[in-house]
Amino acid sequence: MKRSHLVGMIAAIGWLLPFTTRAQQSASPDSLYRWHVQHAMELLQVDSLSQAAGHLTEALRLVPSAPGNTLIYRYIAQIQERQGNGPLALQTLATAISREPANEQLLLDRAALNFRLNRNEHAIQDYSAVLGLNDQNTEALFNRAYLYGQKRDYRSA
Repeated sequence: MKRSHLVGMIAAIGWLLPFTTRAQQSASPDSLYRWHVQHAMELLQVDSLSQAAGHLTEALRLVPSAPGNTLIYRYIAQIQERQGNGPLALQTLATAISREPANEQLLLDRAALNFRLNRNEHAIQDYSAVLGLNDQNTEALFNRAYLYGQKRDYRSA
């Protein structure tokens, strides 16, 4: 592509940006929230993790009390772990759990992440919290028993 064509394309994009920004500014927070979540899901399909996380974070900022935010926190934590930042993923899950302390799936996610990070005592605590909510949760029962077995604490298993 000739340099003059490239410069023309950049100028056209620069000319359109103010209109895009104005359109986004006039959109409701709910519609922008949906757009960011939808765009993030598309980016996740092509493994654009950082960009997807950015859009999910922006959705959380736009509508902090949306019912779907628990799932968004889970996605962000999964992205952070895939990027090699397990401690940050734990913080993200802790934030989500502070908003929904009785959410079994969030507790299971954090327990599994703690286990993958060799934080077995924390994993046992999370599995125990799940069992406090639902004593029939087989995933929590099995994994907690496994971790107690690793410690040779057969009585607790």
